Amino acid sequence: MVAFCVANFAQADLSTQFQDASAAGLANRSLQDIALSALKFLLGIVAVISIIVVVVSGIRYITAAGQEENVEKAKKILTYAVVGLAVALLGLAIVKAVFTMTNIPLAAL
Repeated sequence: MVAFCVANFAQADLSTQFQDASAAGLANRSLQDIALSALKFLLGIVAVISIIVVVVSGIRYITAAGQEENVEKAKKILTYAVVGLAVALLGLAIVKAVFTMTNIPLAAL
């Protein structure tokens, strides 16, 4: 059984794995383009999560019904959401600054 699996693996055409990467467009892109695309994707995820957390914080604030402890929790959650989004945007600004200082083109940003 093991010999059969090894024989089939040896006969497999491994070049098809690399053709999948070419079909995805990764073979035609530079490392900087891939890194910037990944950064923009992650920034989009952080933005969506921040919006969801802001909405949850607003709901907690509205449903606090004047209880000071719940109001403070809602304010703290809102503060953390805004700080998280600010840190993500600051990360993008730092990447842009580093690319500008090293003369790497910013076509993807």
